[in-house]
Amino acid sequence: MEELFIMSTRSAVLTGPTAGVADHPTDRPTDHPAGRPTPPAGTARFAPVAWTPWSTRHPIATAGHELEFVADLSAACDGATAPHTRSDTTAVLNALRGGLTWGELSEFLPGVRPARLLGAYQALDALRLDALDAWDGIVAGSDLAALERHGDRAARLLPVLVDRLRRWATNDPAQLAGVIGLNDAGAAGVTRAIEEIERRIAASDDHDLALALSQTLYSMNGDCLFGRPDHLPSRVGSLMPTHVSGLLGERAVTTAEARVA
Repeated sequence: MEELFIMSTRSAVLTGPTAGVADHPTDRPTDHPAGRPTPPAGTARFAPVAWTPWSTRHPIATAGHELEFVADLSAACDGATAPHTRSDTTAVLNALRGGLTWGELSEFLPGVRPARLLGAYQALDALRLDALDAWDGIVAGSDLAALERHGDRAARLLPVLVDRLRRWATNDPAQLAGVIGLNDAGAAGVTRAIEEIERRIAASDDHDLALALSQTLYSMNGDCLFGRPDHLPSRVGSLMPTHVSGLLGERAVTTAEARVA
């Protein structure tokens, strides 16, 4: 049976048959199978945009598009996963940043194996969720003990926030609980802004506007909402390259690098 991901603010869990798609509306136009604004006539193929190698010019995948992409990917391999490599992870990320459907990705990469891509997606998502769970532990405890217990795991995804809290813990520990609360509230505000922009992308029938809005979410120079140090990535497609490197343990992500794609 085909399975899909139902996404909450921070989590993605495998659940139910595809009928559940109706539980995650995207307010998308019905004249395009990928649920995104339809490009003007004669403009189906463009030079690649800055963040993707594909010869296409789609808006970035929203949460709803990512839901559909993973559902189609799972259907293509009957939900089975296979060992994957870093190139599989990169292919999935590029597809989501480029707003591709599974059908388009398989066209661009003939012979690509959906089981490997699904495995790559799930493995990266598990790391993302583990880091966010650690952040939740810091917020719940709101003290030095919680920061020490969960800080290293959270820092794989949120290095700037964790570094900021560690500095406060050293310089003014009496204020640590308040600073943790303020940082978590700021992160919640970023989440709301992202959700609003994604809603506008999904509802827009203006292709150029949707592309412009996409670049407020993701930009290679890091000057975007996904690149903010207080962004708590709610899904794989909202991870910046430095997030991915940190989660995969490819290199330590320092404070100075945190916004660089």
